[in-house]
Amino acid sequence: MPFRVITPRRLVAVCVAAAFCLTGSLSQAQLPQTRLLAVFPQGAQSGQSVEVTVANGTDLDELDRMTFSHPGIKAEHKTGSTFTVTVAANVPVGTYEARVHGLYGTSNPRCFVVGALPEVLENDANNTQETAQVVEVGTVVNGRSNGAADVDFYKITGKKGQRLLIECQALRIDSRFQAELRLYSPSGRRIGRSIA
Repeated sequence: MPFRVITPRRLVAVCVAAAFCLTGSLSQAQLPQTRLLAVFPQGAQSGQSVEVTVANGTDLDELDRMTFSHPGIKAEHKTGSTFTVTVAANVPVGTYEARVHGLYGTSNPRCFVVGALPEVLENDANNTQETAQVVEVGTVVNGRSNGAADVDFYKITGKKGQRLLIECQALRIDSRFQAELRLYSPSGRRIGRSIA
């Protein structure tokens, strides 16, 4: 087999071409990075503790910490993607950043809302008017969609002449969820509708 002699000038050109090819393929490599898409529930009442689950994200291996942008919000790791979050009574009402830490570093922030009102979790069996979840006036309901056709019913008791405000804050707290709120009378007649 004949050998070819490579001149120094040609050797430099070959090395530069090889280095360019190697650099080009390395620049396209994606290293894992902890990415947080959602936590649930996405908030808590001041002075209370709540169990928070990292509901969605990528590269969430070996999560061990959850931190917040306010020092009065603390999280204790329970198992896997679950944390017990305690909000001190002196934490002002507002929206704060939540991040998780794991094998692949610290995640991007997501919103965590601290409120003054009592909070409850959505009951997943509330999909019909007959199984509507009873909610007290002045309560925050932490819910989530279980699919594009998910419908949830809540039952509230008001007094004649009482003004009630029902608000969906999904878009204000980093969610892509777009809600349609409908109000029905006790007889099942629709008496109001609003797209949030």
